Amino acid sequence: MDADHKAPEPVDLHVGAMLRKRRRSLGMSQDVLATALGVTAQQVQKYETAGSRISASKLFEAAQALSVRVSYFFEDLSAEAELGGADMRSEVAVFLECPEGLEMASVFPRIEDPNVRKQFLGLARAMATPRPETRVPEV
Repeated sequence: MDADHKAPEPVDLHVGAMLRKRRRSLGMSQDVLATALGVTAQQVQKYETAGSRISASKLFEAAQALSVRVSYFFEDLSAEAELGGADMRSEVAVFLECPEGLEMASVFPRIEDPNVRKQFLGLARAMATPRPETRVPEV
């Protein structure tokens, strides 16, 4: 990257991921949040991907629009910093960003039979593309 386009800061990535996670958990579109913040949906997308930093005043407005405290956007930040170093996007945040992730997160706990949950997890592992840098422990 050149000097004009440096990589987003880890904190900005985390705040953006938390913004997107909360918006999606409420079933709110980027358009609706954009209207509440007085910005475009494209700008909300830039906030969520850390393409643009969100100012303190916009973060405060976002907290109000999403019914959370401002501190919500910084939850788990220090734990992620210890575990992930420069790559602060947690596996959970990435999971919740994919379109089906949020629904999966709400449905999976409702599978009451622990054997069925284990079988489902085994199926997901078998279908997943392996990543050499991480290994998920067997349950």
